[in-house]
Amino acid sequence: MGKAFLCGSLIGGAGSLAPLRGADSGTVTVVHGEVRIERAGVSQPLRVGDPVQEKDRIIVPAQASAGVTLRDDTCISVGPRSTLVINRFQFDPQTQEGSVDTSILAGTMRYITGLVWRANPNSVRVATSTATMGTRGTEFIVETGEGE
Repeated sequence: MGKAFLCGSLIGGAGSLAPLRGADSGTVTVVHGEVRIERAGVSQPLRVGDPVQEKDRIIVPAQASAGVTLRDDTCISVGPRSTLVINRFQFDPQTQEGSVDTSILAGTMRYITGLVWRANPNSVRVATSTATMGTRGTEFIVETGEGE
């Protein structure tokens, strides 16, 4: 699935690579190859330390991979020929409650749940073009079979 990445804590911003703003859902932790991000109809190269936000689309071509750590320490690794969308992300660091809703439109991703899942497993959702999953474990891999 590509190169693995390590998750860094972003809670409180102390471990983040770039300062998080209120609208930021997390930070890009690893980029191998020429990965792109689409935000509000604009496509640009994705770099380590870049923030990610709701509605962002991360596009990973062949021979590339990317890693994102969300503010609740959810870790998402996206493999080659993949497209990931962060549909919704809410997190209250005080209560550790919120919601995480992502879609893997094509390709493969590895997902390690964070604090939102620990507070309420039903608040984490991963969708593909053919199915929507509620998570019942803390780590899983999704492969859509598309993007080949």
